Amino acid sequence: DLISITEYCVSSTEAYGIFLCLQNAMTFLSRYEAVDIVKVKIDGNSRSIWGISPPSRHAMLNDLLSDNPITVRVEWQFTRDPTTGSSEFAGDEYSFQIEHGDPQRLKLAAMLNGTLQEPVEVFNLFPKYVKVPGVKGVARPANELMTAPGNRVDFSNVTVRLNHSRVTEELEGEVEWWTVQE
Repeated sequence: DLISITEYCVSSTEAYGIFLCLQNAMTFLSRYEAVDIVKVKIDGNSRSIWGISPPSRHAMLNDLLSDNPITVRVEWQFTRDPTTGSSEFAGDEYSFQIEHGDPQRLKLAAMLNGTLQEPVEVFNLFPKYVKVPGVKGVARPANELMTAPGNRVDFSNVTVRLNHSRVTEELEGEVEWWTVQE
C-alpha cells in the first residue's frame, strides 16, 4: 500500500517531527515533489507457497538451535506502475547475523518444528525509508532520512508467521506460506 508523504506527515507527528529535526532529511526531501515521496506498507501476504525439503528444513532447524551465528538475507523489490505490465524494477538486499542465544532464534525454531503458532517479532528487518530510482536499478535505504545512517536501528520491526493449510480435503499434504506484518 502506498501513502502520500503529505498524508503521512499530517497523520504522523512522529515522522514530521523527526524530519524537521534532521537537517539532512529536510535537504534531501526538498529535492522532491510531494507526489514523488510515498510511505510503503508491506503487503504481508506471501505470493508463493514455501517449498522446502525435509532435509533442508531439518538443517535450518539445527542451524537455529546451534551455537553458531546465522546469517539472514533480506531482499526488497519495487515495481514501477505494475498495471502497465512493465518488468522494470528496482531492488536491493543486505544480510545480518543473529547471534547464539538470541530469543528470536529459539522462537523461529519453535515455529519451524510446529510448537509455536504465534507470530515471531524480528527486530530491525526492513529499512523504513528507501530511495527508489525512476528506472530500474538499486533501491537503497535513504540514509539522509535515518537518525543513525548505516545502522539497522532505523529499520522496521516486523512479525513473521509460518502458516499451514491442507491442500484439499481429498488430497493428503499441507502447504505452507509466510506472512509478514509491520
